[in-house]
Amino acid sequence: MIGLIVNGLSKAVGGYFEHSAKKAKAKSDLKIAEIDAKTAVQKKVAEGKVEWETAMAKASEDSWKDEAWTLTFIAIIIFSFIPYFQPYVARGIEFLGTFPEWLQWSIMASIAASFGLKSIGKFTK
Repeated sequence: MIGLIVNGLSKAVGGYFEHSAKKAKAKSDLKIAEIDAKTAVQKKVAEGKVEWETAMAKASEDSWKDEAWTLTFIAIIIFSFIPYFQPYVARGIEFLGTFPEWLQWSIMASIAASFGLKSIGKFTK
């Protein structure tokens, strides 16, 4: 009976340690892959072959502007479903339409740059 309990416990403990070892190896493999990817990007930068998107993504790693735009759009969408706020949302959007065209395009370019889009010129009226 005691042998059966000890055998069961040893299998459980062995399974735990095996799972922990696999988890540690997976984390280690992920770190190695991240280091390899960063090294490859740095080599491309040094060779002058890096893509514009990669450079912009790296530059905006610590930037909150894309999150700020996302939160702004989420707020607009949520408020447009609340009857009390609907007139304010509609008037605000109409008011944006009164801006000079150059300012409207500047706002769209800012949003596009925040999300890494280079094709702002494709958005026409």
